[in-house]
Amino acid sequence: MIDKDTEEALLALRSYLDQFGFTRFSKYIVSVKLYGLNPSMIGLGTRDSVADFSSYLTGEYSAIGLAACLMIGIPVDYAGLTGLEQRVADRLIAVGLLKREGGLLFMGPYQLISVAGMPLLEDARVNFPSSSNHEVYFGPDSLLLAYYVDTASIQRTDPVLDLGTGSGLVGLYLSYFSDRVTVTDIAPAPLRLVHLNRVLNRRTETVEIRTERYEDTLAQGKRYKAVTFNPPFVALPQELQAPIYAKGPGLDGQDYCRMLISRLDDILAPGGTAYIVSDLPGSVKEPFFVADLQRYAASQKRSIEVYIDSRSDYIAGSQMFGPLGEYLQRENPSLTKEECTARIEQLHRKTLGADCTHLSVMVVRTAGELPSGVRVFNRYRTLPLGGFEVPLKGSPS
Repeated sequence: MIDKDTEEALLALRSYLDQFGFTRFSKYIVSVKLYGLNPSMIGLGTRDSVADFSSYLTGEYSAIGLAACLMIGIPVDYAGLTGLEQRVADRLIAVGLLKREGGLLFMGPYQLISVAGMPLLEDARVNFPSSSNHEVYFGPDSLLLAYYVDTASIQRTDPVLDLGTGSGLVGLYLSYFSDRVTVTDIAPAPLRLVHLNRVLNRRTETVEIRTERYEDTLAQGKRYKAVTFNPPFVALPQELQAPIYAKGPGLDGQDYCRMLISRLDDILAPGGTAYIVSDLPGSVKEPFFVADLQRYAASQKRSIEVYIDSRSDYIAGSQMFGPLGEYLQRENPSLTKEECTARIEQLHRKTLGADCTHLSVMVVRTAGELPSGVRVFNRYRTLPLGGFEVPLKGSPS
């Protein structure tokens, strides 16, 4: 997917980043905005307030002009770069990863970020919008998925799988615990990006990239100790076009989740665990999808945990559907933004009867030490909900 010149440019970039401790530096910069799990730490709306890079360029870190350009998209004077930065910039320009106009350098198609100690390239249009939608999504759901993986249970020889890998974040993170990581996707843009990030993170020997549909992966009969899945899950009207990474199949957008959970016996090794992240429509009490999970737990003898990390309420009179309607209008030019917004709101409020969505990670394993059932851990409640019976005081355990 990438040629030798691009590979060498990425390795030169990595060496430059390592020389001044980029991943630590990135944490320092984004801490100005108390960066936690939100990857959109630097965008058009926050760029100026996040950091005044002129102070860094004249301070302790004196050779980060190129990194500044790649991170926040400010134009940088080529002549003001160090010799090393100029050499790395020349390589990046030659392979289209950086732009030069006269004596100034500009961010190319990718933004440089840092996650879990890894430098990563992401579609710059996620945080720096252009006239077209971005082709590879990256958001807090990706980070939550990685966060909830029980990495202590993964051995170096255990095969692990990241379905629909996108930019490769989760798969590359898993390669720090397993030498047998497989990542899959089908669209050209994410496949190119995960190839770039695999080289940038020096993971070509431990991460296998496959162009493969979900159904084909499940049909192969290979079993994995851990399976991670961040599927398209946004509930959208079926008649609306949407990017491949966004629109989930089924009325509620959750059919890919159902597909994987219903076929876990085909892909999980004994003692294995599946981790699935999704934004689940529901009531204020809990996601509607919990009812599906309870049926799976009972029929398949599964232990399922649902970790709800944030809830987006459909507040009356709010404009929360507007940004999504505006985004999808570019994919559906025959409709106005208002028409797209109205159709999305109709689906969620009326057809689904939802009051909110719950950004959740589902952890699914064969019942063993824990009994079969569903536990829902909701940050907006003080106690877990779900199907486990709590023994009465004094009753036998």
